Amino acid sequence: MTYYGGVEMASDPEFSEEELVQKAHDASARQANDEVLTVCETLRAAYPKSAHGYGLAAVALRRLGQVDASNAMVWKSVKAIGLRPWHLITMADTAMDFKDWDEALRRWKDLRMAFPAHQKGYFRAAVAHREMGQLEDCDRLLEEKMSRMKPEAPDFNLWADSAIDRGEWELAADRLEQMQKAFPKEPSAYVAGARVMSAFQHEKNAAHDSQYAEKPRSLMQEFDALYREMRDISFGLQDMIDAAGWIVRCRAVSPQTRGAQRLFQLAETDKNLAKVLAGETIAPPTYSADRPIKPLFFFPIITQTDNLTPLLEKMAQDPRFEPIILCSRNRANDYDDSYAFFSKTYSHNPRITVIDGGAHVNENISPYELGADVVFFHTPYSHGPSYPFFLWAGFVARHTRVAHVNYGYFLLTLEGTEKHIYDNPQIQVADMVFSESDVSDRVFRASFGDERVHKTGYPKFDRFRACLETVPFEERVKGKDKLDVIWTPHWQMAEDPTGGTHTSNFTRYVDTMLKLSERDDVVLHVRPHPLLRPRLKVLGMYDFDEFDAIMDTFEKNGAVVYPANEGVSYVEALMSADVLISDFSSLVPEFFITERPIIFCRTDDVWNNGKWIGPFGKTLINEGCYTVDSENELLAMLSTIVAERKHPKMQNMQRLISENNLFPEGSSCERIADVVAQRITGG
Repeated sequence: MTYYGGVEMASDPEFSEEELVQKAHDASARQANDEVLTVCETLRAAYPKSAHGYGLAAVALRRLGQVDASNAMVWKSVKAIGLRPWHLITMADTAMDFKDWDEALRRWKDLRMAFPAHQKGYFRAAVAHREMGQLEDCDRLLEEKMSRMKPEAPDFNLWADSAIDRGEWELAADRLEQMQKAFPKEPSAYVAGARVMSAFQHEKNAAHDSQYAEKPRSLMQEFDALYREMRDISFGLQDMIDAAGWIVRCRAVSPQTRGAQRLFQLAETDKNLAKVLAGETIAPPTYSADRPIKPLFFFPIITQTDNLTPLLEKMAQDPRFEPIILCSRNRANDYDDSYAFFSKTYSHNPRITVIDGGAHVNENISPYELGADVVFFHTPYSHGPSYPFFLWAGFVARHTRVAHVNYGYFLLTLEGTEKHIYDNPQIQVADMVFSESDVSDRVFRASFGDERVHKTGYPKFDRFRACLETVPFEERVKGKDKLDVIWTPHWQMAEDPTGGTHTSNFTRYVDTMLKLSERDDVVLHVRPHPLLRPRLKVLGMYDFDEFDAIMDTFEKNGAVVYPANEGVSYVEALMSADVLISDFSSLVPEFFITERPIIFCRTDDVWNNGKWIGPFGKTLINEGCYTVDSENELLAMLSTIVAERKHPKMQNMQRLISENNLFPEGSSCERIADVVAQRITGG
């Protein structure tokens, strides 16, 4: 026999203590309570001093309704290892679960007496007092806790709830104002503010004057402002749903919540939707073979289209599918009116339904209302916290399937410290993840497992392949008077406070490019990123007129300019170009398909911070591209390529493509469609 903490234990146990604890935790997370009890019994026999063998077993017994056995297990633990705070917490929580409030209060008092610095002894006891209607006692314990230790956001919430329960709206508003001062970015403060106003209006208490009735209304207005700036606030999905629900109930609806109002109204008659709004996950409906599959493509603005439109158009040619495009109409900018663009673009295609989601993205129809079988989002950024909750992938995944199609930009960031693609919470909920190559497939599988990941290739390459002339560089440029050079500046500026990085070569090289456009040995093609023009305007760097004047100068010099939107295709120019000059853009790895020269304009912060360019991206750029750091280097490199008509890195590009199976032959959309059809129909 061996000894553990002075207690006799079985010799040579099959599993280590850590392994058994992990098995018990895993079973507990699945609420496989009988399995928890079996593992914990083994754990206690082998490691009698292990607290987890008692604690997890006590929780499992509680879940099975065996209150006395649960408490007895706790006392066994006390005997084995001495009294710990969790012993009293477990017994108190057991009493709370079974609404035995008197017993719970006794246990919370025991915790305060034995461990006076433990916050749960005060907070959870206050919860029990509120459940019993003892609101003054609830307040007393909360105020004692907040005086003894640093207040936390839940303290203020419960404190305000106590005032709401008594109908003391002014007091509730005052307490929430204190919470907002202490926790200015705490979502629940604003959710509770909506509740105060809801309760106030519901009661219609005319005895309260309008002066302090405006306090909760002011909180509502602050919440509404925060709703528009959600990138800076850590609102979770359920926070947003809860807040929208209270706003709708008190009829304080604004343009920021109009879409939510419609959804909550629908939930009054749609029980499944009510469950979805409450946080439940509803299994996607069984597919009925008497209709085509309905894939929905969410395109909030025109600039967020080019990664998915080839797939959309392929599905429209496939009798298995009838695609839907969900659009929005931005009041402020016709350029962003995706409904006007797509309804015109596909007006003659009866197999594509284009939905007008409303005058603003916050008024959009929810994918729930459209009955889609699967929803495709453009990028992780097109369905994040800056959009209303009913367009988030996390919400959509509660009631239908979500699919993510990878894009070239990811290859540059692969395994960098900024894991914003494969760790993005919007992508984590996807049922189907489509990768374009071996290298990203490996990373996706490490994050998502094998079942959800499918290596299919990248839809944009289907369109690229259709325009690609597969002639080796040195052969294609032999005898040409002028080389076609395409410049594709990205949109993120060093001056951009939201970008966190400087990726664009526009401001750094625009004068150089204007000079280049005058040369008689090249034809310059200028294709700015679709977001560049508005970003320069937002940053106060160039007004639209100033930017457009620069583009006009390029054209006067003989350059070919592609307007900064997705309505004008640049694909043919990209695939016909002899040389690409670019920066931190998805077009860099995508242009590899041509096996032609790429001049990569580096910026120090991006290149060296380890965040935005990962090891594979650096290998791709260093071995396959010609890197430059200045105007002189750029012009020298280009002159060498133009004058000598040589491409010494072509073999490197071919090797990288072959080793990583970077780009398939051009049937990506067909493969993705087959996977979607199989996953949905089961056939």
